[in-house]
Amino acid sequence: MSISTQLIRTWKKSAEEMDESGISQIHRGEMVEVPQGGDEPSKFLYKDMGGHTYWVLLMPFELKENSND
Repeated sequence: MSISTQLIRTWKKSAEEMDESGISQIHRGEMVEVPQGGDEPSKFLYKDMGGHTYWVLLMPFELKENSND
């Protein structure tokens, strides 16, 4: 089994301008960044392998340093 990754594509329109024709351009297994403009964080739209589309939330994370003192 091989694992392949894709870059996240950035949508040129805002979430309010997202319509069915735009959503149909998203490939299965692809995540698209939808900018909100201003200081608002981007939203992310994901289409799973079954063709269902979901808004997803990406959580920031911190790397902890290993301290074995």
